[in-house]
Amino acid sequence: MERPRVDLTDRARLSCRASPVQWLFRPASKVDDVGRDYLLAQLLTTPLAALMGSFCALTVAIVAWWRSEETVYWLFIGAEVTLALGRVVEWQSRSRRAQSHKAHVPAIDRSVLLSALWCTLQGLLAFTIIASGDLVLSVLSATLIMAVIGPICARNYAAPRFAFLLVLLCDFPFVAGTIMSREPWLLVVLPITPPFLLGAMQIIMTFHRAMLQTLTAQAHARHLAEHDWLTGILNRQGMDQALSRTSPMQTGIWLSSVSISTASRKSTTGSVMAPATSCSPRWPIDCAIRCGTKIYWLVWEVMNSWPSFEVSRPTRSDRLPIV
Repeated sequence: MERPRVDLTDRARLSCRASPVQWLFRPASKVDDVGRDYLLAQLLTTPLAALMGSFCALTVAIVAWWRSEETVYWLFIGAEVTLALGRVVEWQSRSRRAQSHKAHVPAIDRSVLLSALWCTLQGLLAFTIIASGDLVLSVLSATLIMAVIGPICARNYAAPRFAFLLVLLCDFPFVAGTIMSREPWLLVVLPITPPFLLGAMQIIMTFHRAMLQTLTAQAHARHLAEHDWLTGILNRQGMDQALSRTSPMQTGIWLSSVSISTASRKSTTGSVMAPATSCSPRWPIDCAIRCGTKIYWLVWEVMNSWPSFEVSRPTRSDRLPIV
């Protein structure tokens, strides 16, 4: 039996199992596994926007070195180029793996790590420029920070805690630099920072809640489309979709067609045909799919040999919960 194809471009995973990292990328409300994979995949989108941010930051760093001739800016230039190359390599590696392995679900770990490092670098660059007291460079630095925070909120809204962390990594060093500068009027930044952060968080959560509502509606529609309305078990479309989402394993599955007729509430008869097909994906044990009025597919996970199964007139304890 040919397995149906599934679009994996909107799926991603988080490999790190550390509790703080899992907390950072946890949605604001409960979503199913498909919705969570979709939210994580949004963190891998718009790589060109990230590279454009690196270009803008590199421009400011070069201008700062040209104007001040401080060697410290060479460190920022080198770090900016390194992170930009790292993004390109990570993006190309992920694209090649997706093309060579159709069932591959990409991990977001390296991408989000590069994002955190880049935001940290922007914060340190802003601190160095603002603390220097050069008003021209300070204007350029403030413009850069304000320009990157908007795309950060829009690109990472799928993980609101992580998005707000990136905003803090950019903004807090900038505010600290105003305290260290020799310009007292820059201290006006201090009282306007909390409202600015609250506004950024509200924007992030607005996009995030809108996406969660969309995913909830999609999950409900998908459940109605893939499950039998009478029994609540999978229908034929649900079986196809479930098989397409399974991961290839060395274990196999056994599919059997069962024709069940109910003569009364206390008598149920059934007959099991020979194994219809075998394929490689792993499947939960004892899964039932309704494909007609009295036709059901039963699925068992098998290891090395086919299980022997026979249904003639099951007892009360052996009956399948089909209604």
